[in-house]
Amino acid sequence: MTTVFLGGGRITSALIAGLRLARYGNPIVVYDRHTDKLQQLRRRYRVRTKSDLQEAISSAELLILAVRPQSVRELLNEIGPRKRPVAAVSLAAGVPLSALTRELGPPVQWARAMPSPVCRIGRGLTALSFSRGFSAAARSEVRKFFSLVGATLEIPEKQFDAFTVTFSSSQGYHALTTLSGAAEAIGLDRKTARMAAAHALADGVSA
Repeated sequence: MTTVFLGGGRITSALIAGLRLARYGNPIVVYDRHTDKLQQLRRRYRVRTKSDLQEAISSAELLILAVRPQSVRELLNEIGPRKRPVAAVSLAAGVPLSALTRELGPPVQWARAMPSPVCRIGRGLTALSFSRGFSAAARSEVRKFFSLVGATLEIPEKQFDAFTVTFSSSQGYHALTTLSGAAEAIGLDRKTARMAAAHALADGVSA
């Protein structure tokens, strides 16, 4: 199965890093308009890169849309109607399945995924939501793909926005900073405060 990423930004880099860590052996192709991004990805992860959109998607069996939300419509218009069935997964926050299907419908089957950046070390969490026409076999392949970089969780699409603002690992960093700062304020030195706060948060997660 050839996986084609449309967009060579941070989340693509994080996912590919996690896939390489998991020894994912299937072909990976990355399309981006910026050649410097493609050069970095090719050098770092040994992926195939394309600067021609149609050439990139011609071999796609799993298509990962990894561009900014405001760029989705333009990119899908550039892709144009497809004759061959393909499973497509959008990582674009706030762009619903209905809009994706309206811009590029059957035979393309759409899903949404929201992977955390921690997927780069294989400890990510990815929320998934599938369009009504997504086949059972394709669902299984998508779940299997994202499970290589961490846990997966299928949720109703109406919960996606709430999930997105809750699950970011930056929330944990903020909590750690707040708790350790409070500990310093009542007398602990910085190193001890951070150690105590980290222990408290870790124990809460494992409970």
